[in-house]
This record gives sequence, C-alpha cells and structure tokens, in this order.
Amino acid sequence: ACRLGKGPLQLSEEERKRVVVAGLTWPIWPWRLDELGRVALLVTAAARWPEPEVEVLVAECYHRGDNRERQAVLRALAR
Repeated sequence: ACRLGKGPLQLSEEERKRVVVAGLTWPIWPWRLDELGRVALLVTAAARWPEPEVEVLVAECYHRGDNRERQAVLRALAR
C-alpha cells in the first residue's frame, strides 16, 4: 500500500510547468497529497472503465468515505 499523507502539495516551478504541459489545467496547488491521489485514481478509472461501473465507484466512494474522501470525489467530478 502507498501512503501519501495529508501534507500540502508542494510543487517547484519546474514541476508546475510540467503539470501544465501534461494538460492539467485546473488548479491543484492548494490541494493536499491524499486528495490528489484520490482524484487521480477516480479520473484514471473514469478514463478506462465503462460509465456504469464508474458511476457505482463514485457513489460508493462518496457514500462510504469520510469528509476528505467525499471532498476528493467532488473535486474529481468537477473535472
């Protein structure tokens, strides 16, 4: 298992540039590491899984998650 922690996301200027070049245009700078990890997992699943399965996953993550997990689901849905 990988643990990201709840610390703030701290990107150097070079890392920020690479994020933008990679196509990530929404602001992630104020996020925490655990939020970014959760959003990345949901966005990856949404890109690879059939829509009905993604809907079930999102609903389960939201309804079974704690407040930080719910926040990550909402951030992912906005994308």
